[in-house]
Amino acid sequence: MNSKKFNSTIWRINGVIIAVLGIFLILTIIVSGIIFVSQYKNKPIKNVISTKTVITEKSISMSEPEYIKGTRSILLTLSSFENVTVPPDNSYTQVLSSSVRNYLFIDSQSRQQHWLLPTNENVILHRELIFRESHLISKTDSEIAKPNAIAQLYVLTKEDTNNDDLINELDLATLALSTADGKDFTTAIRHIEQYIGSVFIDPHYLLVFYRKSDLFYSSMIDLENFTVVSKQQISLPSMTLALRQGV
Repeated sequence: MNSKKFNSTIWRINGVIIAVLGIFLILTIIVSGIIFVSQYKNKPIKNVISTKTVITEKSISMSEPEYIKGTRSILLTLSSFENVTVPPDNSYTQVLSSSVRNYLFIDSQSRQQHWLLPTNENVILHRELIFRESHLISKTDSEIAKPNAIAQLYVLTKEDTNNDDLINELDLATLALSTADGKDFTTAIRHIEQYIGSVFIDPHYLLVFYRKSDLFYSSMIDLENFTVVSKQQISLPSMTLALRQGV
């Protein structure tokens, strides 16, 4: 009898332990899910739009104005706001996304204005001012201290090329340029996967680095007309580890 009671007690204790561990595991999963959702909700994201959302005037805003150095132009950024599902197949959480859609340029003297793009269909992922490097052109000390912008570079996209119902940096993009005051917008390179950066190497040329079709390239762009004058693939060393004999 004592042996049976002892075994029964052991089974009960084991049952309680298993039940407690099960409850602890369930609570851990629930808490982890709550933390995951709260992190997304508390951290707005940028430049992500849903292909299923229609942007209205109520969901757009404009940034504070900024001067474009070396020009008479004032720039304002037009952005849209929407709640997007992240990941798109999980409807339990939505995140507020702010996406740059266009830029307005205003002449500070004449008050004339123009938009960079004729429509707001694109998501502008990146914008950077191009300055003349001081060591490439003869300048006085005062001029070197205050470099002026000569052009602007943009990376933008408007198509869901990876079919995830979102338009963002994971889709193929276009690299384009304009004058510093937002005129003569010109597409230079299409269907890039990643924009890496640019280097001003000559008073009239810009060298840009990017990834396209799983390969890395550098292209020389003429800043007089924003056309590509040369393109070169970047060769990478082998990623395969060679096994040496005796190792």
